[in-house]
Amino acid sequence: MHAWSLARRLALAQLLGLLLLTALASWVSYSYAREGIYWAQSDRVLTTARLLAQEQGVVPAAYAAPERYGTPGRPENEYRWSPTERGRPTG
Repeated sequence: MHAWSLARRLALAQLLGLLLLTALASWVSYSYAREGIYWAQSDRVLTTARLLAQEQGVVPAAYAAPERYGTPGRPENEYRWSPTERGRPTG
């Protein structure tokens, strides 16, 4: 077996180093983007909830409205999951 030359070993080490740095940079970028999206969505949801809570008629109407499951034209409990009656939901 013929030993690799110094140039080939250095080229391979450089290639592996670049691949490692690329993978690390990609992971860090993805992690920061995911966290930023999470916080942005959280802020939007909280802002919407606060605006709805400030409206005079929204919160009392939400408590007074009957709970409804399903969609128009379908049985009321079609989409409600009960572990004893319907089994696991199929999505």
